[in-house]
Amino acid sequence: MSLWETNGRSENEEAKAGGKNKNAIFLILAAISLCVTLALVLIQNKTAPQKTEIDLSHLGTTMIYAELASVFTEPEKYNGTTFRMHGSLEIDENEIDGKRVQTLYCTVQDTSACCSIGLPFVLEAESNTPLPSPGTQITVRGVFGEARDEFGEYHALKNAVIEQFYD
Repeated sequence: MSLWETNGRSENEEAKAGGKNKNAIFLILAAISLCVTLALVLIQNKTAPQKTEIDLSHLGTTMIYAELASVFTEPEKYNGTTFRMHGSLEIDENEIDGKRVQTLYCTVQDTSACCSIGLPFVLEAESNTPLPSPGTQITVRGVFGEARDEFGEYHALKNAVIEQFYD
């Protein structure tokens, strides 16, 4: 009787059983390793610094249009992000209870010029810069987040500054 014969199994059968155990241990260790790796990636993605500035001023209108469509689709993803963009100043004026309310937009058109999209902005409170006329090309910078006016809450560039304008 061999040292390897136990419970009526031969050496060959015992080696096969040991091989199966080694395979099972290897699979368990591989699964644990995969889980740990995935957990580290998820933690890193949550704690990785988010991009804090997006400069659209040097992009073509199609790229700006696409980026703004993404901003309006997932606004919470962009909260706190500083944007800089070039476009046309548009002013939406409304009156509520005798009070005139203006919403400012920096707008761009898509390549075919059939559609436009505008990013609202709220000027810095201490800004004394006179507004250029609607339709003027501007470059604006501000921090994206929730703004509020008499109509309710909306997403806009807050504390915005008109850096340049071209008549």
